[in-house]
Amino acid sequence: MLNKMIQEQNNLSLDYGALIIRGSSSTELAVMPGSPADKIDLRENDIILEVDGKRIDEKNTLAKVILSSQVGQEISLKILSQGKTKNIKVKLEKIPSNLD
Repeated sequence: MLNKMIQEQNNLSLDYGALIIRGSSSTELAVMPGSPADKIDLRENDIILEVDGKRIDEKNTLAKVILSSQVGQEISLKILSQGKTKNIKVKLEKIPSNLD
């Protein structure tokens, strides 16, 4: 989650949203191949700003918003990618059993 401190440390234009980054090991990818995020071309360093019009921040986390949705539901994402804002729709899928 982005916040004021991360914004200042990384010279970002925003202090809210979910920054897509890889995990701490080389096997923890930022975007899993074949996932809904991969299918809509989300990439490392993209920022998810809103889900269905709800601003993503420390109080309204991406996980909280996604968990309140249903598998098969289509949601709208507002994304900041390579300096441009775009709106994308994505259908939620069940997490494969080998990943949960």
